[in-house]
Amino acid sequence: MASTGISEITIRPPRDIEGPACRMLLPESAVRPMTRPEWLVAVQEAAPRIVGVASFQPRETVFIGVRVRVVRTHRRRGIGSRLLQHIIDEAVRRKMAAVFGRADGLTEPDAAPFLAAHSFGFLGRLATVEADVLAMRDYLVALRDRLIAGGKVPANARLVRFSEAPQDQVAKLYAEYIVHNPEADPALLRHPEFKEKIAASPVVMMDDRVVGILLVGVEGLLATVHARVVTPELRGGWVNPLMMGTATEDVWQAGARRVRFEIPPDNRDTEKLARRFRAETVSAWDRYVLRLAPEPVP
Repeated sequence: MASTGISEITIRPPRDIEGPACRMLLPESAVRPMTRPEWLVAVQEAAPRIVGVASFQPRETVFIGVRVRVVRTHRRRGIGSRLLQHIIDEAVRRKMAAVFGRADGLTEPDAAPFLAAHSFGFLGRLATVEADVLAMRDYLVALRDRLIAGGKVPANARLVRFSEAPQDQVAKLYAEYIVHNPEADPALLRHPEFKEKIAASPVVMMDDRVVGILLVGVEGLLATVHARVVTPELRGGWVNPLMMGTATEDVWQAGARRVRFEIPPDNRDTEKLARRFRAETVSAWDRYVLRLAPEPVP
């Protein structure tokens, strides 16, 4: 237990009864059932009353998804800084290499100076957008079919479903995706619930080698793309249209009418795709990092 230096305020892990208050203050940290964030609360013990909350997700060598929120009446008293410092100290104690934080780039203008004051550097913005499935399906299926008819797809290429694909190769390609997306869960493909959700996702193979994956799941009217990866030597070619045409066709048949996908920083192809289909921004998470150890040399 740590004192914040403000009388009657302490920082500690939440008690079971305080879980609902944590999820109410930081609902975005509790929306993914396959992740298990750790929580801290800043408590005005005399009341008692929770006046701040923080969450983070431990990975093997880093903390990710760090979020801090202080109730409006208690801001600018150092409580947020103490919550964040507690997380940093815990990362040091566990010998973590880095701490990754995020902030809503649309609604949290104070986040950048707050994190900069704690030596976090800006990594980029990860936007999540939604577009109309039918418009995407019509365009991408036509593009896929033109490539096939024009002989652009090699004869030794074939499309299989995630449930049929060599799982070790899929996991390896997904691991390459994670390198550029530190908040992605490396264990996601081992969750039975998630694997069932994406079982019909398209995977492209050449002979016995996986060269592309598009992991997508449907819930009600919404399809969500969880990852899209193509081996470097085939990017910008036929693999993406083959996967995306098939995926949009599949999710439409499954009842989805909107598709949600992410636009990583500096990914011009996905930006153009979003513009073409007039995708609407759902969220824009600004990502930050505090390095606690030197980055490994490639």
